[in-house]
Amino acid sequence: MATDLKSNQLFRFLLVGSFTFLIDFLLLLGLTDYLLIHYLVSASLAFFFASTINYFLSRRYVFHSKTNFSKKFEYFVFISFTFLGALINNIVIFIGENYTNSDLWLSKIISLIIVTVFNFITKKIIVFGEEIT
Repeated sequence: MATDLKSNQLFRFLLVGSFTFLIDFLLLLGLTDYLLIHYLVSASLAFFFASTINYFLSRRYVFHSKTNFSKKFEYFVFISFTFLGALINNIVIFIGENYTNSDLWLSKIISLIIVTVFNFITKKIIVFGEEIT
């Protein structure tokens, strides 16, 4: 069973994502609640930092690049989709905060689900050139 989980790409993606989400979440908490930085700025900074860590962990443990991209270009494409994910992240949090009166943390959890699906599909197919199986 443990070997099956280690070989399961989605499991590894979720494990790396969970770790980097924890970094994202703790940075958002620290920047917003302790340093009093605006929640959208905090969300962007935390999300980008965690996503950079995610790139390196994903390259090592999750995906096997099948593209001819240089590592620099691959990182650029990865980060470009990360920015798109950050935009989705901020839109969801903004809507939650301003239109549904949701708690910031509930909005963050909802954005996590949406952005996780977006990230897996775009990173697997476009960034690393793998097929959905």
